[in-house]
Amino acid sequence: MQVRIDNHDFEAVIALLERMHEDSGLDLPEMNPAKIRRAVYAADAVFGAYNGPTLAGVLILQQGAHWYSDERFLGDLAFFVAPEQRATTAALALLRAAKKYAKLKGLPLMLAVVDGRDVLRKAALYERAGFTTVGTVHISAGG
Repeated sequence: MQVRIDNHDFEAVIALLERMHEDSGLDLPEMNPAKIRRAVYAADAVFGAYNGPTLAGVLILQQGAHWYSDERFLGDLAFFVAPEQRATTAALALLRAAKKYAKLKGLPLMLAVVDGRDVLRKAALYERAGFTTVGTVHISAGG
């Protein structure tokens, strides 16, 4: 599995993000293609995992600051591995590349799981990559 910061293949990255949205199983708002492109192009880093010539997964990082502090961190804008690529090392390779990048930048790395499917499997993946689970996400359907 090859992982690289992928500044030249943004259309494939965007297509994979559209697939992530479609496959979410959630009642999500409609995607805005122009907004997606702006976010991807403005991201701090875009990592693509390739299984041969196929883009297997993507992890996009952006810098932010805690609401209570000026200290910066890297967070995930999007993290998705195509379902047919999940039996590969794509997800773990992306996580390792993101950790290496965060270390190079001297910033902590915080990633979230916002899709409620396979949460235990995803938590195990993050733990294998050396992350610690902190908190959970709760959503109310607008009422």
